[in-house]
Amino acid sequence: MNSRTLPPELLILVFDKLDRADQLSCLYTCRKWKSLCQRDIYVSPCLSSQNAMASLVRVLELDTNASLRGAVRELHIRGNHDYACKDVPGWVLGMPAQLVHLVPNVRTLKFENIHSLVFHKDDTRFWTRFKGFQQVTELELKNCEFLRAQEIHEMAHYLPSLTALTLSHVRWARRPTWSMEKWEAKPLSLRMLRLDYLVGEKEYEDAFSWLGNSTTLRELQLLHVSLQGLVVVEKFLAHLANCKVSLQTLTISPMITERYHYDLIPRFLSVIQTQYALSAVHLYIINVDVMDWVSRLFDAMQALPIAQIAVDFTLDTANETATGQAWVAMNERLSRYWLKTLRNVTLTHNPTGNFIRHQDVPRTLRSRFPDLAARGILDARIGVGYLVD
Repeated sequence: MNSRTLPPELLILVFDKLDRADQLSCLYTCRKWKSLCQRDIYVSPCLSSQNAMASLVRVLELDTNASLRGAVRELHIRGNHDYACKDVPGWVLGMPAQLVHLVPNVRTLKFENIHSLVFHKDDTRFWTRFKGFQQVTELELKNCEFLRAQEIHEMAHYLPSLTALTLSHVRWARRPTWSMEKWEAKPLSLRMLRLDYLVGEKEYEDAFSWLGNSTTLRELQLLHVSLQGLVVVEKFLAHLANCKVSLQTLTISPMITERYHYDLIPRFLSVIQTQYALSAVHLYIINVDVMDWVSRLFDAMQALPIAQIAVDFTLDTANETATGQAWVAMNERLSRYWLKTLRNVTLTHNPTGNFIRHQDVPRTLRSRFPDLAARGILDARIGVGYLVD
């Protein structure tokens, strides 16, 4: 059997495993391969200029049987530079008008590296057409700077099917410039909210205020969250508890770098206890020398039905052999708590700087968590998604 005789279903599986460069090579190999791998290539187009968008528009307009139009699931709008896009007004604001009718099945919109994007509430080029993304369920903003918080708020509200919102390294001004009253009775009904590296407490207040009195949130990701941000999170989790609803998944990496920071988190730990349906937790330890907060969090979650725990950290030659009290306390909690519910504990070492040898990681972690290893529920990993046997 050779490539010419392989069934289309098997070829599609092979194309799915290739990166974009290899997929483009396959695209120009023969007509059969072109027809099969085109859909994979257009599942998630990334647009970084007016020319790139015009090229995509031409391809989709020539797609007479609409197979490529239906294949697009994600639109990625990316600035030309690492942190800024200088020609934003000319093409980003015109994106909805040119593409909304050509991508009926798009589910995710991503805006990245967009700087000083100026929206106007009466700008029909953007807002009127933006409403046409009726099927979009996920909005992701990364490395973006907005002049007004309302712009993010309105983008989210113009997507009626939105269930997931990501704000990563996003900045915006505080002072309102037009009325927000029309949204007060229409909170965002999100299932997932991901906040990564927001500036301060005011930004967290904005983000959670957009949820209003909504009780639909089930997954909350807080990456590089400041201690001031945790104060805002406490209030929202208390709101969920008062409404007798709960998170199901929590991802958190608090900016705890000094031991005195422990005194600032007891209220957050207290409100975590009210999340009665919380079953999956993912923790990122920024400083392994100051990680006692992990055991305190486990104590707060002791009565919850925890089934999955993931912890990311970095071991180096300094802390590889020295098993500190914080590691001992973590092992003690993981060995005693959740005996009936805990099904998996994933410990991920992210190597950086003076890191230990990859082959030593499993041995080190199994020696620190012998009970989990004996129960067969310990996964030792290196980096993101790299499983070590």
